[in-house]
Amino acid sequence: AAITTHANIYWNTRASVECLALTPNDVHLIMFPVFVHPHELFARPLYLGGTTVLLDSIAPGPMGRAIETHRVTCLMAVASICSSLVRSHRSHPFNSASLRLVEAGGMHVNDRLAKEFKEGLGVPIRPVWGSTETTGIAVANFMDKPVRPGSMGQACPYYEVQAIRDDGTLAATDEAGEMRIRGAGVCAGYFGNPAEASSRFRDGWFCAGDMVRKDAEGFFYFVGRRHGMMKVSGLKVFPLEIENVLMTHPDIQEAAVVSHADRTHGEVPKAVIVRRPGSAIGETEIRKYCESRLSKSKVPRVISFMDELPKGPGGKILYLLL
Repeated sequence: AAITTHANIYWNTRASVECLALTPNDVHLIMFPVFVHPHELFARPLYLGGTTVLLDSIAPGPMGRAIETHRVTCLMAVASICSSLVRSHRSHPFNSASLRLVEAGGMHVNDRLAKEFKEGLGVPIRPVWGSTETTGIAVANFMDKPVRPGSMGQACPYYEVQAIRDDGTLAATDEAGEMRIRGAGVCAGYFGNPAEASSRFRDGWFCAGDMVRKDAEGFFYFVGRRHGMMKVSGLKVFPLEIENVLMTHPDIQEAAVVSHADRTHGEVPKAVIVRRPGSAIGETEIRKYCESRLSKSKVPRVISFMDELPKGPGGKILYLLL
């Protein structure tokens, strides 16, 4: 339980309003459980005197109807929900003309989804990065700038964000390092858990456990979870890079990559695939596709298929069940 103050909520709300250009005229669609994002879901419209539309479902059908009926302007979702919304819109079109801001956090937004969403619904997805410990978003693609492909965006107002090497020094431009954040929106620690707090909060900084890189213009790119990184025969392998390649294949609808124990290599990548409807793509074709685009250590050694990836209430993939 992250200890969050009214001041944390206030400064995160101000940061969100400023970088996302929110106004009192915005209509916010809220479909997550209130304990997941109360700071962002309720504080923004309350601060602005805006409008809230409550929805008790993340199914694309009810979402589409709510957007059309209530002229929703602002939507926050994870990438998998955005993907479902695109597919639903193809088969059951709804009027999405009111949408001006679609935030996506918690999961990487791949290039294909970004393209399909913009073409289908007429508005770009704006990737963001946030956490409970930062009381909401701390990195975002600002509304006054074009969305930077593949990037989570830049540090929000009132936040400092860095990429840090294992020795605690700043990572160089475009070098991967652990993300750490400090600012007025960062919480003080964990309730009743000083041991965990001391491992994640150091000298005023929150160590997120996500590996990122920052380019010369200050845009951050997600590399992978620190604890999701694999060592394949001693080589570092991040699942996200493999997932991005898999998602460029036209017959793959969803893909997730996890570690699989291997007697020879220690661990190897395992890909779990959801085929597009009507596709019969198999392991051999997928492996050959990856071999032409990835180094040998990153090619999935194990490939399995599912009708649908397991997801939690907020739409995030449950990697522990794969």
